[in-house]
Amino acid sequence: DRALEQGALAPRARALLGTLSKGFRQRAGLALAILGTPELVILDEPTSGLDPNQTVDIRETIRALSKHATLLLSSHLLPEVEALCDRFLVLQRGKLLADAGRDELRALAGNAGRNGVRIGL
Repeated sequence: DRALEQGALAPRARALLGTLSKGFRQRAGLALAILGTPELVILDEPTSGLDPNQTVDIRETIRALSKHATLLLSSHLLPEVEALCDRFLVLQRGKLLADAGRDELRALAGNAGRNGVRIGL
């Protein structure tokens, strides 16, 4: 019940997964991820392919989840990351390029040409 509520899935609780829209399938994935009340939830491109309304809904759900668990969000969409994250780890080919807050990351991106690290913001 908690996962259905946090995922805003209650109205579609009895629907088959294959009959749901992509947005509701994404929500179902989030609900499954939190069933066991994990301390860490890893999300890979959670709003990929969603329309703007679905994106807003999923972001709200992710923000609510972040109050109860640590979330690790993987995305190449910088607006997505900026909208949801307060700490940023930038990886390239398995190497950690940056571990910074928003302002620090912007400063690193501004200096990228000087130090050979390319971080596009």
